[in-house]
Amino acid sequence: MNKDNSLLNELYAALAQELDISETMRRKAEMAYKSVGEWIDGDTDQPADVFVQGSFALGTVTRPVSGEDDDYDIDLVSELPGMTHFSPRAIKHHVGDRLKEHGTYAQKLKPEGKRCWTLLFDEFHMDVLPCTPDPTVCSTTAITLTNRERDGAYTTRSSDPRAYQSWFERRMGDSLTHARQRVVGKGYASVDKVPTFAVSTPLQMAIRILKHHRDVMFEGRDDAPISIIITTLAALSYDQQAGVFDAVSGVLGSMSEHIRREGGLYIIENPVDSKENFADRWNTEPWKARAYFDWISAARHDLVDKPLGSAGIDVLSDGLKGPLSENVVSRAFSRFGDRMYAERQANALHYGTREGITLATSATTVAVPNHRFYGA
Repeated sequence: MNKDNSLLNELYAALAQELDISETMRRKAEMAYKSVGEWIDGDTDQPADVFVQGSFALGTVTRPVSGEDDDYDIDLVSELPGMTHFSPRAIKHHVGDRLKEHGTYAQKLKPEGKRCWTLLFDEFHMDVLPCTPDPTVCSTTAITLTNRERDGAYTTRSSDPRAYQSWFERRMGDSLTHARQRVVGKGYASVDKVPTFAVSTPLQMAIRILKHHRDVMFEGRDDAPISIIITTLAALSYDQQAGVFDAVSGVLGSMSEHIRREGGLYIIENPVDSKENFADRWNTEPWKARAYFDWISAARHDLVDKPLGSAGIDVLSDGLKGPLSENVVSRAFSRFGDRMYAERQANALHYGTREGITLATSATTVAVPNHRFYGA
C-alpha cells in the first residue's frame, strides 16, 4: 500500500462498502435464487444444475445510482444436462414452462426474453438463463445457451461463466484467501465454503466504485461501457494493491492497455474464451468505443487526479459528490467519520508525517491522543 494514500484508501473502502449490497438484501437474494433453483431442479424428468453468475457471483454488485438498497439484477444459470440433444427452443421453453407451473413465479414472470426468463421480485429482478453443457469444447464447465432472434428463430452460442469466475478469483490473488479467512465462523464453516460474493477484496471494491461512476456518468443514456468490459479490464490491470484507492488508481492507469486494435477493429478478448470479443459491438457501433474512452478519462480525473490534489476532507467530499452522487458520498463519509471517532476513542488512530491521519500502524506513525473537544 502507498502510505501517502492511507487516508484515501480508507475513504474509498468506505465508499465501496456504501455501494455494496447490504447483508440483509444479499441473504434475501440468496434465499430467492436458491428457492428458484430448487423448483427448477425439482422436475424429476429434467433435473437442473442451477447456479448464480455475473456480478452477484463475482461480488461486484453495485447499488443503483439512487443509493437505495433495491433494484438489483441477479443472474441465474439453469443447466439441463439431460437436454443436450434437444432443440434450443425446447430448452428455453422447458425452463419457462417450469416457472409457469409455480403459482408465485408465474405471477412474477415477464414475457420471454432473448436469452433469459425474468422474474420480477419487489427488490430485485432475476434473469434465469436456460442452457445445456457444451460438449464441443474442452472445458468441463462450458455451456450452450439459446438466443431468440427478432424473427422468432432460435440459435445457440457457447459461454463459460464458471471458468470466468475462477479466472476472476485468481486475479484477486491472496487478497481473496485473506478475505475469506476473515468471515469464517460468520455463517461459514471453512475457507473453501465462503462464496466469492460474501467477501470484499480491494479489486471487488475498486470495480464497484468504477461501475458506480459509470452509472452516474451515463444515467439515462444507452451507450455506457458494459460491466463485463469494466470488470475484465480492471481484473487484468490489478497488481495486488492492498488499498482500495491504490487499486482504483492502478487499474485506471492501465485498463486501456489491454484493448487491442487489429485491422481497425477493437478487441477485448474473453480471458477464458479467445473466440469471444467483448468489444464486438464497438466495431459496429463506434460511439460505444468513444463512450468508453470518454469514461476512462473522466474516471481518472474524478477518482484519482482530483482527489490526490484535494486539500482536506471537505474538499475531497465535495469533489466526489458530482461523479459519485451526493447521497452515496455523504453516507460513506459519515460512515468513515464514525469509524475514525470510534478508533480515536479506542486509541487506535495514528498519525505519520507521510501517512497523515490513518487507522493503520507503522514504524513511522504515532498514536493520536484521545481527547474531547469542548464547545464544539
